[in-house]
Amino acid sequence: MLQAKVAELEAMVADRRTAFHAAAERGRAERLLADLLRMTAELMSAREASARLEGELEALRSQRIQRPWWWRILTG
Repeated sequence: MLQAKVAELEAMVADRRTAFHAAAERGRAERLLADLLRMTAELMSAREASARLEGELEALRSQRIQRPWWWRILTG
């Protein structure tokens, strides 16, 4: 009877340990997913900023080409 109770308690401990590890893994997975979503948002923001800056640079280059030849000589 005592051995049966010990076996039952050991089984309960094993179940609780498994549940604890599953919860810990789930929490880790949720943190990783949150990091992935944050990094994806930062990447999209960086790409948008890059595209905007490339557009501004292209506009500045086209303005420089449209200036008269003497203005380009004076300003380098």
